[in-house]
Amino acid sequence: LFWAIVFYSPYAYYVMTFNYENGREPGFIVGFAFSMIVVVGNAIMYEVCARISDWVGFRFKDNREACYMILYTVACLFNVALDFVTTYFTAEKVMEGLGFRTYFGVPLQDVTEFTAKFETYGMQRSLAENTYGYAFPSTFLIPFLIEPFPTILGPLWVGRLIVRSHPEAQGQDAEDWLAMADMEMGRYADLLLNTILAILIFYFPG
Repeated sequence: LFWAIVFYSPYAYYVMTFNYENGREPGFIVGFAFSMIVVVGNAIMYEVCARISDWVGFRFKDNREACYMILYTVACLFNVALDFVTTYFTAEKVMEGLGFRTYFGVPLQDVTEFTAKFETYGMQRSLAENTYGYAFPSTFLIPFLIEPFPTILGPLWVGRLIVRSHPEAQGQDAEDWLAMADMEMGRYADLLLNTILAILIFYFPG
């Protein structure tokens, strides 16, 4: 809810109120902002789902990790669905502004049935491009390039500074500061999400 209100709502409001006459579309900054929204949204979901899984108080870590993976996957699917709804209405405005017609020559703005409008080539193509943009680089590439810095290199650097500047940190304490983070199943959830996004591409033949 916090992500939807604070991060996604301004983006959705902008693209929904943008002037799409004569085929105008938002520029590079909006596309880049969308990528960052996806990255930040996924990062927030990481933390929220992890905290909920810890709060439940499972006896075994396996159960905690399974709960985390399920919560994270469902939350990310909610993000995808929310973006698809926004993209659908955005594409609808763009196509109507360009005067697109169906295969039978009917203006898109005169098509009232959702299924008929959804299956038009223009809508299919726009949704396919959005799915691809959501998948790459927003989900398939950028998070995996950024994540090593805050999760591995950052904590290691801080740990080294602490051990170096505090002589009392010795033995097990020093090892704990320099140890790797515990293994968790977030990566499996990422793989599930990436697989789902890859499969969704086949639903938009346009």
